[in-house]
Amino acid sequence: MPKNMVYLDAFSHLSLDVLMNLPHVKDLHTSFSLGEVKAEGALPLRHLDTLAGGKLSP
Repeated sequence: MPKNMVYLDAFSHLSLDVLMNLPHVKDLHTSFSLGEVKAEGALPLRHLDTLAGGKLSP
């Protein structure tokens, strides 16, 4: 079984068999990522400084 399938099976067991059986839990919403997203550089946030009237720049 691929490694991701093992993790998904464990997640399914945790959410359906453990968390849903806790007292006062009536619903469960989850999300997860199957991969990583990495950026090479800094985020382009210069527009925020303009919106703040130049108050964010050092």
